[in-house]
Order: sequence, then structure tokens, then C-alpha cells
Amino acid sequence: MFNISIGEFIIILLVAFIIVGPSDLPKVARGLGKAVRYIKNLWGQMLNAADLESEVKDINNIKKQAESTAQSINPNELLGPIKKEVKGLEKTINTGSKEISENLKKLKS
Repeated sequence: MFNISIGEFIIILLVAFIIVGPSDLPKVARGLGKAVRYIKNLWGQMLNAADLESEVKDINNIKKQAESTAQSINPNELLGPIKKEVKGLEKTINTGSKEISENLKKLKS
């Protein structure tokens, strides 16, 4: 993690033992461990916040794209061909019903 060899680590321990003293060394080690743990937790929270921010930006971009697509869609363009087809079917049905009515009148008379 810190790229130090075993020899360097032993020297650091000896210096800490001399500076702090044997009675306070466990307390200092615990405090140092808590500080490192606290910093790691803060770092993790910061990374999570950064991930959330990028996800929010992505969602906002998708929202903008969806809104621009929705604004560019013209319902009349989509419904125009359908309306023409329905009118054609109405004409066919009306013509067919007139023919049926005329044929029924001929059969009755």
C-alpha cells in the first residue's frame, strides 16, 4: 500500500518506540489506526458522492434528450396516414352498405 520494505518498516517502528515510549505506543497505534480508518471512510464517501453526481448528470442528459425528442414529434404527421386509411375504409363500408341495401330492396320487390 505504501511501498515500504520490511527493513524500512522496522526502522519506523524503532523510531516511534523511541519517540513515543513503550507505555504510550499502543495508544498512539490505536489512534493512528482510527485516523487511517476515518480517512478511508471519508475517501469512500467522497467516491460514492462523485459516482452519484455523475449518475445524476447522466439522468439529466437522458431527460433532456427525451424532452427534445418529445417536442420534435408532430402527432399530425403520425396520425395523417391513419386518418386517410380510416376515411378510405369508411367510404368502402358506406359503398358496401348501399349496395347491400339496394340488393335487399331488389330481393324484396
